[in-house]
Amino acid sequence: MNFDEFHLDSEILSGVKRKGFSEPTPIQHQSIPEALNGHDVLGLAQTGTGKTAAFLLPVIQKIHKDKSRHIKSLVVVPTRELAEQVYQDALEFAFPGKPSSYISNIWRRKQVSSNSSSPAGSRPGNRLSWQATRSYA
Repeated sequence: MNFDEFHLDSEILSGVKRKGFSEPTPIQHQSIPEALNGHDVLGLAQTGTGKTAAFLLPVIQKIHKDKSRHIKSLVVVPTRELAEQVYQDALEFAFPGKPSSYISNIWRRKQVSSNSSSPAGSRPGNRLSWQATRSYA
């Protein structure tokens, strides 16, 4: 199997190739089709097996299909380093040179609202702080 068989948008496939991926790893092979079909996925695999791509590629595919102007996905991770890694991977897969949001602290919330149609990334505490300052009409 190769990534073409997932029927991802051409821009996403270009990002996959840019990152040097040729064939899906076992975690990607098993989880990507399920996630693309709207199923919840819980995956467990060793470090370096492609777990980030396993969940990011379906998320990015759904973002590409939804043209509305709001945050379509929020990935919450436990550490700043992992948040930065996931954020960079998302940019490299499908958003090179496009604005996006990374909630690193409450004071940067204006960046998130000004780029509201792009992906957002956060750690749990920062996300809660940011959400607490948002006004919901």
